[in-house]
Amino acid sequence: ATVNGGISTIDNVDSRCKWLPDAISAASTGGQREKRKLYKDEDLIFLSSRSNIILTSANPLYATDAGLADRLINITFHRAARESSDSALTAEIDSRRDAVMSWIAWTLADALAVKDTPPAVFNKRHPDWSAWCWRCGKALGYQAETENALRRVERRKALVSILSDQLLGAPLYRHLAETGVVIEGNTKSLQAWLFAQEEYDDLAKAYLSTHRIGKMLSIASVAYGEVFHMTMRTGHARETIWRLEPPDEHAAGGCGKFRTRFFHDGNPPGCGAGECGECLDAILENSRNSAPINININKDSFSEENQKGQETFTKFTTQQEGEDLTDGYPDPF
Repeated sequence: ATVNGGISTIDNVDSRCKWLPDAISAASTGGQREKRKLYKDEDLIFLSSRSNIILTSANPLYATDAGLADRLINITFHRAARESSDSALTAEIDSRRDAVMSWIAWTLADALAVKDTPPAVFNKRHPDWSAWCWRCGKALGYQAETENALRRVERRKALVSILSDQLLGAPLYRHLAETGVVIEGNTKSLQAWLFAQEEYDDLAKAYLSTHRIGKMLSIASVAYGEVFHMTMRTGHARETIWRLEPPDEHAAGGCGKFRTRFFHDGNPPGCGAGECGECLDAILENSRNSAPINININKDSFSEENQKGQETFTKFTTQQEGEDLTDGYPDPF
């Protein structure tokens, strides 16, 4: 399905598929599949993935694979509170298509003209993609906001990997965030603390042996290090000593002032919604009193038939006084 290029979408990947993480990881790094050529006994052909792959899921269990999670670019959507019928959405797209496509074309042209080098590598797995996003942000006048958003996307994939693990990662995140304690000890003491905090059935307790917990922490050490600042050292008895700290308010990159349609799904435990000025409620409240968002488009650059679409788009991307960001799309991003 990914051989012919374009975009390949696998929808509703909510069940655990053993083959999926390895297959997607191989496709993202240029892996090939070897098979016998049709009607030939000795001739082989090699199929390579040429598609951009999109996975959609409400319960991304595949992200428990640390290797795949590190290759993901996560975008969180929320259930739309506005009108979402197919006919209404189609009518909205038809009325604004010309203006939006024109704006995208001019923005891409401005981004191609940016010759500056990004100040840092914002995505270690996809440096070229992050560099292009940075140029688009600079062309839009959102350079600082884009840099913050890219950093949060990079950190958020660690959280997605941990919260997708319902046996170890998610309970650790929940209880460390709620209690605020620092755990330091060998795997056996970590197991005892976890069993005291979480109600596991006998099957889960049998599965979470000390050996398996140590293996799970080691395999996903990058993600645990990002969220829990996890470190490990060798103790006196040559056993591994783990240290996990409670996640800070924005350790997973969930909050931020970059106003897009993609806010984090709820406030992480301990975040103090609205108190830090960077959580979802605070963003929505502050944005109502912010200055209008003005997109300057040169009307002379549009053909006569696009004038109506341009005017619609200018109105569409300008925040009106008292407008609620939860209704409509006042932000062009």
